[in-house]
Amino acid sequence: MVESRMRERHMNAIFDELLKLMLQLNLMVDFSVFSRFYDFVFFVCRENGQKNITVSRAVAAWRLVLAGRFRLLNQWCDFVEKNQRHNISEDTWQQVLAFSRCVHETLEGYDPEGAWPVLIDDFVEHMYRISGSNKDTNGFCSYGDSGSQLCAYDDSLPGLKLVPGLKRKLRECNNDKMESLEPLFSSSPNPNCTSNSKRRFIL
Repeated sequence: MVESRMRERHMNAIFDELLKLMLQLNLMVDFSVFSRFYDFVFFVCRENGQKNITVSRAVAAWRLVLAGRFRLLNQWCDFVEKNQRHNISEDTWQQVLAFSRCVHETLEGYDPEGAWPVLIDDFVEHMYRISGSNKDTNGFCSYGDSGSQLCAYDDSLPGLKLVPGLKRKLRECNNDKMESLEPLFSSSPNPNCTSNSKRRFIL
């Protein structure tokens, strides 16, 4: 019990320092700086040399660093707290950042055939169930060889096809502005999207 309280106080102190660092860094302007900071947060949240971080720490960290950046943040954190039994891997941690930037709050941008972690797939299924959305996908997100990226949406149906196999390294892209299709979520467009390649895995 004492050890648990000490760990909790230690983690609270870490989050306090992370908040101070966020205020000092110009994270809202340069996404490359933010992505490095986001990776750093995962590193400092690890415990006793573990490769993964606990669900409670991951959720607390997401609520801190993704506030104002992920329009489904509250729904995501609530879902993870209630449904995720295993610790969060670094790969999943990075995929959440890509998901937050590439998938619209109406779930436009999500490709069911993409290499998302099962946790994210399950979250999307959960959101479809509670919103009653159609899961057909007719949009696309294309990536040029030169490194320029463009996210495009089909306003008529939810869904945006991601080019498979491009989810390992985070990349930044601009998407067309669009209005929300579902009253359940905010109507503000998601200004950027990223994706990184990785194999599909089961947590």
